[in-house]
Amino acid sequence: MKSSEATVEQNMYGVGITIEDPDIFQFNGRWYLFAAEISNPDVRVEPERLDNKNIQMFEYTNELNSLCLHGKIVYTDWDGRVSKYFNRMDNHMTIGCKQMQKVKDGEMEHFVEMERGNASMFTHVFIVQNIGIIDRKDQEITYEIELISRNWYKLCANLIYSNYDSKSDKDKNVYNIIKSLFELDELKVDSTGFTNIAQRSNIRIDYATNANESLITALPYLFDRLYLTKNQYETTLKFIAYDPLEDQYRLIDYSDETTWPNVSKPLIVLSLFDTEFEQMLFSKNSQMASVVVKKQTQTYQDMFVHKIWSHDKELNSIKSDKTSFTIDDMNVLLNSKSKNSNVNGQNVMDKYNKLNQKWFTLGHNLSERYRQDTTLWNKDFSIYRDVLDDMMRRDALILNIDGDVTHQAGCALGISLDRTIEKIPEITAKQKKELYEKHRQIEGLFQIVKVRHMYKPSTPYPSYTENVVLGRNFILTPSPNFGAVEGTIFNNEFKSVFVKS
Repeated sequence: MKSSEATVEQNMYGVGITIEDPDIFQFNGRWYLFAAEISNPDVRVEPERLDNKNIQMFEYTNELNSLCLHGKIVYTDWDGRVSKYFNRMDNHMTIGCKQMQKVKDGEMEHFVEMERGNASMFTHVFIVQNIGIIDRKDQEITYEIELISRNWYKLCANLIYSNYDSKSDKDKNVYNIIKSLFELDELKVDSTGFTNIAQRSNIRIDYATNANESLITALPYLFDRLYLTKNQYETTLKFIAYDPLEDQYRLIDYSDETTWPNVSKPLIVLSLFDTEFEQMLFSKNSQMASVVVKKQTQTYQDMFVHKIWSHDKELNSIKSDKTSFTIDDMNVLLNSKSKNSNVNGQNVMDKYNKLNQKWFTLGHNLSERYRQDTTLWNKDFSIYRDVLDDMMRRDALILNIDGDVTHQAGCALGISLDRTIEKIPEITAKQKKELYEKHRQIEGLFQIVKVRHMYKPSTPYPSYTENVVLGRNFILTPSPNFGAVEGTIFNNEFKSVFVKS
């Protein structure tokens, strides 16, 4: 680690930090220490600590199955700190942000670490992808600096791997293969999660990398093997999540909540019924949006018969009867979910229904005309990718909320709607039922499929917020008793969501 990178990490421990320190900013009653430094291995170019008052914004994005963090920083340079790095190779940006706690020592106020350990601190080294000029005013130049995780150096390396010469069943396990590839690149993994999921899996494959294979290209191929044929396939969705707090990669089973990473604040409260509890908890009401990339007709096609033709060497014939996925099979794959989805006794329903023969009318047998065909030796669709996209890119909910560094891809978050009815003097049973069912499909348990953390340390309006993209493959059943009981804000629905101390 270069000395400039070490300096930023050392500063994150809050030694000698006072309230006048320019690296301290406050947002929504919380204090944060933020530091950014740009460096280059050329000894003629000294590392430069960026002035927080000129940092308009720093953000980074973490997404399921994305092996690298991506980010950017917008900086207004008036004294040439950034300009000397313009048009140079090998620039690095080291970022650190830590939540602090203000304490009094006699008459003096200073800051100490929060008692949350790694759960309060983000530090990471990025490769500077590009330094773009986006504005100029007199002597000031504003740069947008594009970033990617330094892990890319390892991830892009060619892999040399084969298990063809092994007789061990363990070496053929697809998850042990993935784990071995991470370890070949000297990347840290959560061994417990990989081991537990591998022990429950029957996916066995012979695998060897080609001359140009890297982990970035190998991982999509290996995940595609999870739904290779009906003879050998996974019934639940698996994916990789990078944990920047521990600098490790986790293998997550969507149906097994014990594999999900922990969070410090697992509950989001929304006041959608003329109440004010949300404003009391957060800096402002959460803004909402949704991901609408994948269309309904594409999801219909995901549910078609997936006919996979294979070659029978003994009979020298082409077959598909034992390798294809039926409409019922695809319905099971799309709707596989955690047992914990049925939270606090509240029933859930499958999100994806079978194809309706009232609409798909070309033949009584849907498999005759509504299907996708491919061959095992030249497969041109990915069932795995389609199943994951239906959760990540179709009707996924986006919330802009106060930031928390433990909110990362793969974690679970719960949404509770404030349904207090104390302001209503009289309410009928019908009105009460309508109140409980209103906005019902945007509450409950969700998985974070993507998160964008956004830091603005510059005054006069500093902030730390995040955009979380929340996906799931189930809907909540109508229930007049769901939600908060009369006169309270929320029930015990999320007591089983795992919380980092």
